[in-house]
Amino acid sequence: MRDPIISKLNFIKVFLLGTISSSLTLGFISLVNLLINKQVNDKALVFELKYCLFLIVLIGLYALTRIYFSFSTIKLSQHLFWKLRVEVVRIMSDANFNDFKRHSHKITACLISDVSILTQSAEHCIYFLTSLLTMILCMAYLAYLSILLFILTLIVIVSGAFIYRISFKRNQFFLKAARNEEEQFVSLLDSLINGFKEISLDRHKKTILGQVKLEQIAERSIGLNIKAFTGISLNQLTGQILFFTLILSVLMFFNNRFGLPMATSINFVFILLFLRSAIETTMALLPGLYQANIAYKRVVDLRDTFSTIFNDHPITKKEVFDNFSRIKVQDLKYTYPTSVCQENGFGIGPIDLEIGRGNVYFIYGGNGSGKTTFMLLLLGLLKPGTGQVYVDDVLIGFDNIGVFKMLFGAVFSDYYLFDQVFNPEVDPIQVQEYLTIFELNDKVGWQDNVFTTRGLSMGQRKRLALVCVLLENKPIVVLDEWAADQDPYFRKKFYEEIIPLLKRKGFTIIAITHDDKYYYFTDYIYKMQEGKLIRVTHENPNFIAL
Repeated sequence: MRDPIISKLNFIKVFLLGTISSSLTLGFISLVNLLINKQVNDKALVFELKYCLFLIVLIGLYALTRIYFSFSTIKLSQHLFWKLRVEVVRIMSDANFNDFKRHSHKITACLISDVSILTQSAEHCIYFLTSLLTMILCMAYLAYLSILLFILTLIVIVSGAFIYRISFKRNQFFLKAARNEEEQFVSLLDSLINGFKEISLDRHKKTILGQVKLEQIAERSIGLNIKAFTGISLNQLTGQILFFTLILSVLMFFNNRFGLPMATSINFVFILLFLRSAIETTMALLPGLYQANIAYKRVVDLRDTFSTIFNDHPITKKEVFDNFSRIKVQDLKYTYPTSVCQENGFGIGPIDLEIGRGNVYFIYGGNGSGKTTFMLLLLGLLKPGTGQVYVDDVLIGFDNIGVFKMLFGAVFSDYYLFDQVFNPEVDPIQVQEYLTIFELNDKVGWQDNVFTTRGLSMGQRKRLALVCVLLENKPIVVLDEWAADQDPYFRKKFYEEIIPLLKRKGFTIIAITHDDKYYYFTDYIYKMQEGKLIRVTHENPNFIAL
């Protein structure tokens, strides 16, 4: 983590409040024991004003500290909840694109499960520590009452802790395995949501994913959690039996054998019952702390997974490429990991390309030829195996990749339509101009930098996505099969009117397209074939769409 998730000062403050609250509780018990002793020794309890005043002050202080303690704990947990969410989203936003695609289910599982567990753990940790402190204070008080009873109690506690320790690793193993099943569930849920259309077409898929796999995950998760929490419950039961045995032993055996005063025995039992409550609270919180430890390791693992050298790190060189004249791609290669690509070792390259500012480039090629992969490489979303990219004479690398990416605006084939423009200086007149050009002015509204839409078709949504990109004023616009969802009328308008207009405005356009009848509206045409980028001219006999 970049910064501490929880402020140590705030945590210590809340812990101290819990400590004061526990100390006041013990003070109340001490007062009760004092009154019991007076009752036993004097045979009658005489009303004394000082005890009443002390009791009133004690209860008042306890109420105030407890209220403030509860408020501070809630405040701390809520701050932690959102800090963790922000941290996980930061990890995601800084991630390498390729890693993100492979591990997106881990992010979802982390946001759904781990963040909530860690938030609860902050509260649990405070209560755990205050209960632990209460135990220490009680043991100190027992030692004050009787060293013998203190030693007996200590033996029982150590025995219970030893028994608990024996099953600790086993229970933790089951909890960790159950957390893995949670990750499997999130992955399945992602398939059910994103593959809903395909699943709706095939009852067999629906049965396998929606019933068989789901039931298998549920059965495994239930079994693992039952084993873990049953083991924890048995440990708690063992502790209770040991304490009840200790109380009965003192009252029935040690009291007479060692000649303990009746008042001491009564005080001992009273303190022991209070101590038992603190121990049970501690034991009850341990499973949550185990789960929190697993969740924390998951968050750390998530951070480490996405900490690749090609991520967007703080910029150390201040190059500004707004006035660039050309981009040069040299000997660029990329090979898919064998676990990702269906064809082992498939890749693209070497690719050499020079992109001049203000030009229009069309790229076409067959399915699987590498067009989209090249586009992702050019955008800096994939890390090339070899090769260099230059902006004018500046080599793009670790310290300026973030600036380089800011040159591009893209509408992918699987684009996401944002409802706002991420340009604080956007001109409302320009917004209306683009909405009119793309024939969306009667369907799309604009207010406070946010678009409002009603009843847009797939093609209209894609037009609005391009409008958003243009309003960001990025010098290079990259389009992946943008016109495929447009009707014949608007497709013709896009190539014959809009692309020339954008070129006049100074945009550089790189488009993957198979609309060969409009290839005459581009400056350069390239064909992607078996991972190689081949320059094609209008006069070249290979000038055909695949």
